[in-house]
Amino acid sequence: MDSCPLNKKNCIYSYVHPLSTALIVILLYLWHHQHSRIEVIELDMASAVDAAGNPIPTSSVLMASSKHIDIRCRSENVEFLKCKKKDPNPEKCLDKGREVTRCVLGLLKDLHQKCTKEMDEYAGCMYYNTNEFDLCRKQQQAFEKSCSLN
Repeated sequence: MDSCPLNKKNCIYSYVHPLSTALIVILLYLWHHQHSRIEVIELDMASAVDAAGNPIPTSSVLMASSKHIDIRCRSENVEFLKCKKKDPNPEKCLDKGREVTRCVLGLLKDLHQKCTKEMDEYAGCMYYNTNEFDLCRKQQQAFEKSCSLN
């Protein structure tokens, strides 16, 4: 393990567990006055939902769902972009941004209910392969077959 830079009090190291593509282990190295302590935090990346059953919009989940988002939330995104082009003041487009967020979260929830296994496998592959579509074509085909783009 590399040491923390001298001016840092906290360092975070992470790696994908070698025996599981669905488990990321985060090591948090905390410097204290005279001693240090290591905390190990394990996150289950196999599930794309939180404890309440709501989808977690991680980058891999959003990338895996990008074609669906394009189709189902196109009008909301277009209206948001028009608003941003008209007035770059972020405050002016908050309502349009909320509509985009509401649409995407609703879509993710629908997709997860209709094709849970395929969505989780595709998002998990995307996560493991740092969002490289080319490395997840098999999972993409299964996902798009079970949750059609129509």
